Amino acid sequence: MMLYLVRHAESAHSPRWRADSERPLSPRGRQQQIVASKRMKNLGFKINEAWVSPFKRARETLSIIMKEMDLQIPVEVLDALRVSGDHEMIISKIHVEEPRGRNKGILIVGHNPNITRILVSLVGEKAPRMGTSDLAYVLIEDGQIQLAKYYQKGALVLL
Repeated sequence: MMLYLVRHAESAHSPRWRADSERPLSPRGRQQQIVASKRMKNLGFKINEAWVSPFKRARETLSIIMKEMDLQIPVEVLDALRVSGDHEMIISKIHVEEPRGRNKGILIVGHNPNITRILVSLVGEKAPRMGTSDLAYVLIEDGQIQLAKYYQKGALVLL
């Protein structure tokens, strides 16, 4: 199984949004994610489904990825992917999905600190702290989990 963990793109900050969950992507974040998503497509990542936080900036990030990669896949909105979500629930869900297929690719879009906690739970303390638009490519084969590749936003933009 392949996991593609993505932290949402750079978001806008303004007092006009009543709740953190309503903050959209900034124009710069949107542009960076468009470029990063095109690079993801060029890398040939196989994605069959997506899990996303209900927060606006995460959903917008996923929307850009799906558009730029020409993906038409099932999307599951999970409260456990919120900023202060339950990373252990996501880890349990990953372990339930693993036996279902070696060629399954799941895109997971969330926030810090939660997305980094998920990555640390999977690959250990050596996992980097995820920045905006960063991508962690994790392989799970025969119960073995490895961080196959980590792309910082800048690296994806420059590919």
